[in-house]
Amino acid sequence: MSIRDSLKRRAVLCCVVLIVSPAATARAELPPKTQRLLTMEVIPAYQRGDSASLLATLSPLVIKMTDAQMDEADLLLKEQEIPNTAALLVEARMHMLNQGIAKKLPRASTRETLLLLESIKSNVEGTLSRNEGVMDVTQRPKTFDEYEAALWNIHVSQNELRNISNSATHAVSLQSMSQRVNRHKLNDDQIVLLDTEFGEQLSNIQQAQRQLLELELELRLQRLQMAAESLNADSEIKDRIQGAFVADLDGEVLANVLKERDSNEFERPYLRGCTAAQVQEHVETIRETVGDLVEKSRLFYVGLHWWLRGRYGQGPDGRGLLKRADFMRSAKSQFGLYMPAKTPQPTDPTSTAGPIPEIDRRHHYIWQYEYRRILGHYQTTGTSSSEVGGEEIVAMRTFY
Repeated sequence: MSIRDSLKRRAVLCCVVLIVSPAATARAELPPKTQRLLTMEVIPAYQRGDSASLLATLSPLVIKMTDAQMDEADLLLKEQEIPNTAALLVEARMHMLNQGIAKKLPRASTRETLLLLESIKSNVEGTLSRNEGVMDVTQRPKTFDEYEAALWNIHVSQNELRNISNSATHAVSLQSMSQRVNRHKLNDDQIVLLDTEFGEQLSNIQQAQRQLLELELELRLQRLQMAAESLNADSEIKDRIQGAFVADLDGEVLANVLKERDSNEFERPYLRGCTAAQVQEHVETIRETVGDLVEKSRLFYVGLHWWLRGRYGQGPDGRGLLKRADFMRSAKSQFGLYMPAKTPQPTDPTSTAGPIPEIDRRHHYIWQYEYRRILGHYQTTGTSSSEVGGEEIVAMRTFY
C-alpha cells in the first residue's frame, strides 16, 4: 500500500470515528473555554468536596449555556462518573445551606432557582412523610434496646427536620428574589413551583419539630422510670450499667428542657406537671444508690459511641473515607458522619464474603483512593439493605 493510500484510509477512519462517537460531536460543539472550566475546575472541586468553589465556577457558567450546551456538559460529566450540572448545583447549594453558610452562596439564576425550589419541595414533602412514621409509637417500649431504637429514629428525624427547615426558609428567600422573573417565558409547572406556599410548609415543619420533641421527652421520662427499677441489687450487671447511664443522660436532658419550658404547655398529658426539680431529685437519688457506677457507665458508653463512629462512620467524599473540604469552614459540621441505619454484624476476616466493616485500615485505603484503585459499596440514601452484583449495599443515615 502506498503512502498516499494509507493517508486516505486514515482520513476515512477518522471521519467514521467522528460520526459514530456522540461524545466527539458534543465536545466539538461545546465551547473550548466551557470544556476547560468543567474539566479543570468544576470536576476537581466536586471530587475534593469544595462546594463553594464548585458554585463559584459552575453557577455563572450555567447562566451562559444554552439547553443544548447543558446536555453536552452533562455528557462530559457523565463520562467522568460525575452527576449532571443540575444535580451538582442543587447538591452544592443545599450542602452549604445545611451547614449554615448560606450567606456565602452566589445569587441563583432563574434556572437554578427553579431547580432548587423543585428539590426543596420534594425533600420537604418526603421528610414530613417519613416523620409521620417516626411519630407512630403506638406501644410503649419494654426494653432499653427498644427505647434506644425509638430515640435513635427521633434523633435522625430531628436532624432531617432541621435541614428542611433551613431549606424552606431559603426557598422563601428565593421566591422573594425571583419576583422580577419574566413569567411569560415559563411553563405552567414552573409557575406553580414559584407560587408554592413554602411559608406554610415551614409552619408544618415547626409543628412537626414540637411534636417530635415532646415524643422524645416522654420516652426519656418513661425510660428514666424504667432505669430506676432496674438498679436494684437483684438485677443483672448489664441492666444496672444501662440503667445507670440512661438515668444520668435522660435526667440531664429532661432537666435542661424543663428549666426553659412549663410542662403544662405540652400537648402530651404524660409530660404535664413534671418539673426540672422533680427530675433532678429523682436522678440524685439514683446516683446515690449506684455510686460510681454512673461515672463508669458514662465512660463506657461514650467510648463505645466514638468507637462506633470510627469503625462504621463514613464521610461524604472519597468513597466514605474523607470529609468535605467545606467542613473546614464550620467546626460544627465537622462532627457529621454517615452511620448505618442498623449496626452491621462484622464478618470473619478470613472468609470469602465481603468484609464488614468494609475498611480495615483507613490510611491504606486513602492512599489507594488517590489512585482510583478502589470502589465503595456503601450508599448514603435510603434506609434498606440490598444486593447489587452479589455485594451487599448497606444503607446509611446522617448522624450528628
